Amino acid sequence: SRKMMNDNNMVKTLSACETMGCATTICTDKTGTLTANKMTARALFTTSSNFICTDPKVTLGDFILGSVNKPSDEAIKMIMNTISICTMNETSLTIQSEKVTSATGNPTEIALLTLVHCMKYDY
Repeated sequence: SRKMMNDNNMVKTLSACETMGCATTICTDKTGTLTANKMTARALFTTSSNFICTDPKVTLGDFILGSVNKPSDEAIKMIMNTISICTMNETSLTIQSEKVTSATGNPTEIALLTLVHCMKYDY
């Protein structure tokens, strides 16, 4: 449980962590975490379109911005603001020369804030 706390993961009850210790199979979908040791956002689902970026060389932000049927600027702004507001205020990105050079905090939030940056928004 201390390791999870140090990784900035939220756990409601300690018994949940103890139960997970007895698990024999854990199914996750953290593409990239095992190979690059970082989580990245790879899909965005809206009411009008689903954006799924399968090319690991292309960021989801670039994929969406280059899409013919991208969401309206107003919708993108709302999504990016929502992501920015809903982070735990313990995650931060270090940006130099328009690139994310390092980050601290929860890996999921780092991935989402990196998407915000790639979409040309400042959280």
